[in-house]
Amino acid sequence: MHRSSNYAIVGATGLVGQELLKLLTKDGQNNIRLAASEASLGQSYLLNGRQWVVERLSADFFKDVAVAFFCASKYVSLEWVPIALECGCTCIDNSSAYRHAPSVPLVIPEINGHLLRDQPQLIANPNCSTLITLMALYPLHKAFGLKRFWASTYQAVSGAGRLGLQELDDQVQAAASGHSPLPHQAFSAPIAFNAIPSIGDFCHSGYTTEEEKMLHESRKILGLSTLRVSTTCVRIPIRRAHSIAISAEFEQLIDLDVAKEALRAAPGIEVLDLPKVPTPLAFSSRTKCGVGRLRIDSALENGLSLWVSGDQLLKGAAFNAFQLSQKMGPK
Repeated sequence: MHRSSNYAIVGATGLVGQELLKLLTKDGQNNIRLAASEASLGQSYLLNGRQWVVERLSADFFKDVAVAFFCASKYVSLEWVPIALECGCTCIDNSSAYRHAPSVPLVIPEINGHLLRDQPQLIANPNCSTLITLMALYPLHKAFGLKRFWASTYQAVSGAGRLGLQELDDQVQAAASGHSPLPHQAFSAPIAFNAIPSIGDFCHSGYTTEEEKMLHESRKILGLSTLRVSTTCVRIPIRRAHSIAISAEFEQLIDLDVAKEALRAAPGIEVLDLPKVPTPLAFSSRTKCGVGRLRIDSALENGLSLWVSGDQLLKGAAFNAFQLSQKMGPK
């Protein structure tokens, strides 16, 4: 079927939607439709010499679209993805709505891109922290056989959207002016000059929903149904890019040189040798993830500790979705 609009972005005014629009236009795509909330109707963007206008979301919106990206909440995806599928769109969903559905592939192209060979009509994009973590762990899993891992995440405020960014800026300015206490809405406590060890809702297990994603999504993506994972997710006062400290245990004895070579050979990874270390600032606005601080773990049998930083708006969301579209979308 000929379709006059190759792509559509639902949630186009959000941070991820905006990054996706930049990626598509940079790739030379001109047939793109944008949709967002009622409050954003008619909003326009000047990009690459063209004006892009936000439209109303409706069933008609999808009728001439080949690939639809969903960059809004899971509730928006649950309502509108089925409608887009009915219209014949291939849907790439960045929310958590379909990640655990057995029939929906959860894909990182560098890891399980073979799942796209059957041209599924709906593909789920993984959680940003899980995605960045597995970019570092997968080459090591291939080399040594992953048994379990512990992860502590250090997550930027832009993971909570524009409100998170604004709250950090406002609180820094308020503190500099001597105002206290700092008001907060986006997070459960003031974020400026602070660290908040809770992201998402708390579950009965004591873990948060963000931490549970690391367990369940890692199992699905790696195909390791009994993989054991323990995660603590922490919000920190930086604007962009997440970092994860990982201690992992493997089936085989770790050779540090082999581990480094496996990572260097992996697509989408940049390895930094000491004394250089990857930082969120250094890997902001980049599509690669930086891996460093590799060392034999002193507490685990066949253990390796490492640090990974990656831009959660790009490789953790928009760029991964863009990669999926290159394999699935119109040529």
